[in-house]
Amino acid sequence: MKALRDLGRVEGSDFVIEWRYADGKTGPLPALAAELVKLNVDVIVTNGTPAVRAARQATTTIPIVTTSFSDPVGSGFAASLARPGGNITGFSNLAEETVFKRLELLISVAPKVTRMARERVGALIVSTDSTLNPLGAQIAGLALRQRLPSTFGVRKIAEAGGLMSYGADYAVRYRRAAAYVDKILKCAKAGDLPIEQPTEFELVVNLITAKALGIKIPNSILMQATKVIQ
Repeated sequence: MKALRDLGRVEGSDFVIEWRYADGKTGPLPALAAELVKLNVDVIVTNGTPAVRAARQATTTIPIVTTSFSDPVGSGFAASLARPGGNITGFSNLAEETVFKRLELLISVAPKVTRMARERVGALIVSTDSTLNPLGAQIAGLALRQRLPSTFGVRKIAEAGGLMSYGADYAVRYRRAAAYVDKILKCAKAGDLPIEQPTEFELVVNLITAKALGIKIPNSILMQATKVIQ
């Protein structure tokens, strides 16, 4: 909402938000999307691939702006990144690409994780997912109790006890999504707005968790960090 206000829009005067929540579950999404379509909203804003899929199943005419989804072209949501066509646009999360970076970071701080394929699980890499993100703090806690180094794609999970997180800056995407909504309300077509890929990434390192795991984080990693929790 703040991003829309920063663009000069006044809530209650020239825009109203109809909030719908699935509490991290995918089951309610189709019904929630159908509710918004029935209300004949001007734009649907979603987060995560399951929510995009539910919204598209509910409407092919109302514009859909998503703050995060995976492989938009390969998943059939868009004809191309530059010209998506249809009624969906937004921001790719580069999930597959960033997971390799998280693996690289884990190996840098805990070289023994390379044994995972031959022996017991040595670490935990949690994908960025709208159903898993709400459970992030619980997963981080379980990983710590099992003495497993863990890495996530969302900053707040590292802040809640995960060892590290590496991923796109969500605040940037939310601001850009608001700009897309503003353009659509000014009669731009969603299919003409390019799907953007993240260019700003943040690395968060939790030294409290590292100490509990007996892991020393190399200075080379700390120098890359956006935030160090200590």
